[in-house]
Amino acid sequence: MFKLWLASIYLLLSQICLAQFTNSNLPIVVIETNGATIVDDDKVKVNFKIIYHQGGGTNFLSDSIFHYNGFAGIEYRGSSSLLYPKKSYSIALKDSSNNDLDFPVFGLPKGTDWALIANYDDPTHIKNAYIYDLWAKTGKYSPRFKHVEVVIDGEYMGLFTFTERIKRGSDRINIKKLEAADTTSSKITGGYIIEATREPEPLSSNYAWQSNYASSPPSEFRMYFDCIYPKQPVPQQFNYIQTYIREFEDALNSSNFRDSTLGFRKYVDENSFVENFVIQEYSLHLDVFARSQYFYKDRNQKLVASPLWDTSSGLFENYTSDWRFNCQSCDPRFFWAERMIQDCTFKNKVIDKYKTFRKTFLSIEKSLIFIDSLSSSIQEAAIRDREKWFPSTNHIFLEEIQKLKNFVGKRINWIDENIHNISGDGRILAGQQTAQANQLVGLISTCSSNLVTWKFENADGTSGSFSSTSISEVLTTQTVTYTAICQEACPQYTNTKTIIVENNCPESLNFSTHVVNPPIQNFKTANNITSNSILNQASKISYLAGKSIELLAGFESSKNTVFTAKIRDCQ
Repeated sequence: MFKLWLASIYLLLSQICLAQFTNSNLPIVVIETNGATIVDDDKVKVNFKIIYHQGGGTNFLSDSIFHYNGFAGIEYRGSSSLLYPKKSYSIALKDSSNNDLDFPVFGLPKGTDWALIANYDDPTHIKNAYIYDLWAKTGKYSPRFKHVEVVIDGEYMGLFTFTERIKRGSDRINIKKLEAADTTSSKITGGYIIEATREPEPLSSNYAWQSNYASSPPSEFRMYFDCIYPKQPVPQQFNYIQTYIREFEDALNSSNFRDSTLGFRKYVDENSFVENFVIQEYSLHLDVFARSQYFYKDRNQKLVASPLWDTSSGLFENYTSDWRFNCQSCDPRFFWAERMIQDCTFKNKVIDKYKTFRKTFLSIEKSLIFIDSLSSSIQEAAIRDREKWFPSTNHIFLEEIQKLKNFVGKRINWIDENIHNISGDGRILAGQQTAQANQLVGLISTCSSNLVTWKFENADGTSGSFSSTSISEVLTTQTVTYTAICQEACPQYTNTKTIIVENNCPESLNFSTHVVNPPIQNFKTANNITSNSILNQASKISYLAGKSIELLAGFESSKNTVFTAKIRDCQ
């Protein structure tokens, strides 16, 4: 019934949008080529206008007041996407003398270089935007964007994402400017921006090179690197960055790759590679660690894995249960991630980082709010785009959005269940999965050492850790999730184990000298507490529901007596 209703609403909106394009709730980009032909690689000068009412409201194609009204150089952009009928474009804003022009488009930081991304292979039009937003939430630079509709020489071209291109700058990748004269040892170390990809098209550049190492899984492919900043490095600079990355790969491939001095950490900012790993693996896009991978190196700093770019070929509803870094049936990719995860310290940082992200911005709820908000703003434009480029298909925009939302839920749940054994060599945590509220529970791990750190997360959001060889006779008062970390030569995570407390507690509670071992949870309750302990008549005890038990002046007891709360009569 719902699908019939959705289809009827979609048909109505489609009929409305079939009329000649005249206005939009989104900004409208108007391009006039003046007879020039847009091609790949050589920008042609065009008139470039943007209709955008910054205070809100509808933008009309007939408007005579423009947000931007000037010139630009334009060319096709992309690699495999050049085969699509709907093209993406690289834009360079120009003044009347054809010089580069910085302009704060849509209130974004001033810039000359921009891109119009077609999203032809993404029926939601927001997959890139979603991942860019996640990457920005890590605190690192991520391309800013705004959805627009585009008209070229009077022809409606559809819905695009207007976005910043990856460039050096104080508001983009903020690294040192590298001048041709900067060849001394104090200056030649940065800054650089490197694009890496599996295909050899960057070799058309004079500043590209091929990796000495085969891809993973092994194939005829090798990775290629292109120095995109500076655009024309002098020989000493090109030799420096090429040698730096070659030495990094040598260290990563060596038997000492885990060594903090001789291994890969000598060359890379480990935290950025950890965060890059987490977000790319979450997105599960088909180019993970293979294409459109960007890195930068600032002066006297290590190589940083950032920002993310072109992640739209993923986030599929029917592909949520896999890791890309070691997938043997997937397309060839860098060997970097697969090698790094063999270092258990790096692996544990990936696990910890994912858990941190889950507690902050990488939640199902927050992701769905972002997707709903953005998709609502582009819905009418997305329908017009479909009528332009896919008139005979049955894609329904809201159904495609729902598929993306389904991906989010499935993918997060799958990673939650598999993150601790990410490389298949984690230890096992075994024990019961349910408990009564008055039931003592126990868990054991297969740690080879008796030194075990246990972490717990309660249903009420509280968490903590303690050390013990195992968990035995623990009094559970609420649903709790445990993870053990085996303190071996390199700490090893176990899987997680959630113990679900099934019954509610009664209002009446016992207060006794029972010792809970190990004492991992402070008992908390909103219920009344009664005492069945035999105390000196001079003892005075104050019980406050939901709060601590206060022992007042006059209380007498042995110094070894331990009081805890125990639930009574929970069946």
